[in-house]
Order: sequence, then structure tokens, then C-alpha cells
Amino acid sequence: MKQILSKLLFDSPANIEPQHRRAYLVTLIGAYIAWLVHAGWMASFFALNILPLFYFNIGSTIFFSFCIWLVRVRGRVLIVMIVAAVEVLAHMVLAVYLLGWDFGFQYFAMLVVGFICLGYFRNLFAPLSMATLSLIVFLGTYALIRQDLSPRVEVDDWIRQIFFVTNVVSVFGIMSIFAFIFNAAARNSESMLEKEYEKSEDLLLNILPRSVAARLKLGEEHIADTFAEATVLFSDMVGFTKLSSDRKPVEVVRILNAYFEVFDQLAERHGVEKIKTIGDAYMVVGGVPDRKHDHAPAMARMALDMLAASKKITEELDIDTGIRIGLCSGPVTAGIIGFKKFIYDVWGDTVNTASRMESTAPTNRIQIAASTHLLIKDEFSTKRRGRMKIKGKGVIPLYYLNEPDEAAREEALPDKKAQRAF
Repeated sequence: MKQILSKLLFDSPANIEPQHRRAYLVTLIGAYIAWLVHAGWMASFFALNILPLFYFNIGSTIFFSFCIWLVRVRGRVLIVMIVAAVEVLAHMVLAVYLLGWDFGFQYFAMLVVGFICLGYFRNLFAPLSMATLSLIVFLGTYALIRQDLSPRVEVDDWIRQIFFVTNVVSVFGIMSIFAFIFNAAARNSESMLEKEYEKSEDLLLNILPRSVAARLKLGEEHIADTFAEATVLFSDMVGFTKLSSDRKPVEVVRILNAYFEVFDQLAERHGVEKIKTIGDAYMVVGGVPDRKHDHAPAMARMALDMLAASKKITEELDIDTGIRIGLCSGPVTAGIIGFKKFIYDVWGDTVNTASRMESTAPTNRIQIAASTHLLIKDEFSTKRRGRMKIKGKGVIPLYYLNEPDEAAREEALPDKKAQRAF
């Protein structure tokens, strides 16, 4: 019932934009309150036989009924704020002229200022003009009354006191309501800004490593660092070209995500940094941007887990493909490349060699350069492949990183069903 009533009274029309929501609520609530106040005055002035104000308030209740319709149905917020402010000032002048200063109607001029300043105007001309008009009307009315202090309509003193207290309480009450709306809107805006900041922060951290993002936010413009020791890994799916040509694009994307989501989890688990994907290729580096003394063993474990995960996913999806993985250790340079759609990239001879290790590896094997072999040979099982001519490197020794018993590593893999991709 509460939700239905709230929607009936306050639900905004489709043409009200989110940034105008505060002004909409202030105007609508102000129109409701104005209708109730004028209806109360209409009954009071009828009972007191003060006919000019009685007739004026009949027109005011009709006017504010129309204002409520304009705001609720048509979304005409700003025009209603202005004409409502003018009506309140006109009522104030008439009431003070007839009844005198002691009834407290003059204080509604201050209410007009608070009301109009909560609107959503393109510039300050309209609210400043209305605030100035309210001040002029207030001072003009005061000057008029000072010339002739006797009221035009005589009423009992106790009635005058009731009106004064009621009007003052009404002004303070309505201003408190407006202040509450403003405070609620401010808190809501702060909450929305905080959520948007968190979204942008998460998006930035999906593009850049945390330490690099922190440097960028501190104002560092050109970020590039040299790392004397790091290990670079490339992987590539074998048979992907044929696989993608036989399937719909959305299926291809789902298959790639089935692999890359697991690889991303593994990179996070092993404390290494994913750099990028290019089609079906996946690049990751250890020891960058946060220096890591065990970068080579961490990347070796990453490679073994990637190979085991790839075999598991390939079997679950029942697709004819495999994976090649290559590793190389050595110095690299890393930094932010570009100004638009920038990325954090790694380059150098070590990167080129790791790419060659991947491209010359047999399917479902991990091929490593001698530099990586030297760093992990005491901890992992390796096998010398022999010497091979590698483009850009000449004839160099190559090694395989052997897989441990797959059953023993099964529990270490992320619990992720590749079939969820379909």
C-alpha cells in the first residue's frame, strides 16, 4: 500500500531526467503543501468572513491543483516553480495589506527564496531574479504597512496570535521539508558518485595494474620502467582459425571466454600480470610491474596450470583444438602505450623470444628458453629438445617444461565448468 501511494503521489513522468529529480520532488511536494495550506486558509477566512482572502484562496486551491497536474503529468517543473512563487508573494501582499504585520504572512517571502533556489536552472538569472523580487516585495510591503499600521480587517487578538504561530510554524516546517529533500538528494548524489567512482576504479584496474594505475592518478604522465629480471609467457590455440570459421561469432567468443576466464583466474592466483589477448593469443608476465624474485617458478606453475586447464576445457567442450605455450626470462621494458584506449604493455628481446618459443612449440607442450630453464631446472622437470634455428635469434638450445601427473593437479584448477559458456 505504501509503495502504491508513493508511486501515485510522487512517481515522475518519463520526461524528467535524473538530474532534475530533486527539483521535481521539491516542486511537487511544494504544490501539495501549498494546496493544503491554501485550503486551510480558505476555510479559515470563510469562517472569519474575510471574503477577499476567501475568494483569493478559492482561486489558489484551483491554481495549485492545476500545478500538481502540470508537474505530475506534463513534467513542467520550472514554470510551475516560478508561477507558484509569484502566487505566494501575491497572497502575502494581500494578506498583510488586509490583516497587518502581526499575522506572520510576510515570512512566506523567505520560503519563496528557499523554494526557488532548489530548482534546476540553466543559469542563475531566474533564481536570483525571484530572490530579488521576494526581497523587494517584502521590503515594499513593510514600507506600506509602516505608513498605516492599522489593519483593514479587525479580528480578535487570540485569532491573530493563532495565525501568527501557525504561519511561522508552517514556514519553518516547510523549509525543514525542503532542507530534508536537499539533504537526501545530496546524500543520494554522493552515493551515486561513490558507486560511479568504484565502477571507474574497477574499470581502470581491469586495464592497468594497481600500482601503475596509482601512479597515473598521481599525475605521472609518461610511465615506463626497465626490469632486469622477468618472465614472459605467450600461449596460442592450435586449430583456432578452422574452429572460428565453422562457428557463429558468438560461439567463438564464448569458447575464448571459457579459456581466458580460467587463465585470468590462474594469473591472479599465481601473482602474475596479464598483459593482453590478441585473438586467441594470451600474454602474461611475471615480475612486472611489481618485482618478484620467484617470477620464473611462478610462471612455470602458471604455464602448467594453463595447459591442464586447456586440456580439460577442450574435452568438456568437445572441440578439436590444443594450445602452445612459450616462456622466456630476461630483461624487459614496460609502460603505458598510447593516450586513447591506452594499454600497459611489455616489450624487448625477452618478449620476442617468448613469442618464438610459443610459435615453434608442438601442440599441448610448454617450450622454454635456456634463460628460463636455468632458473627453474632445480624445481621443475624439464627436457632438452635440442638446438633449433629461431628467427631473429639464430640457433639456440630449447627445452620443454614437463607436466606432472595430471590427476595430482586436478584439484588445483579453478572450479569452473566450461559448459557455462554455452
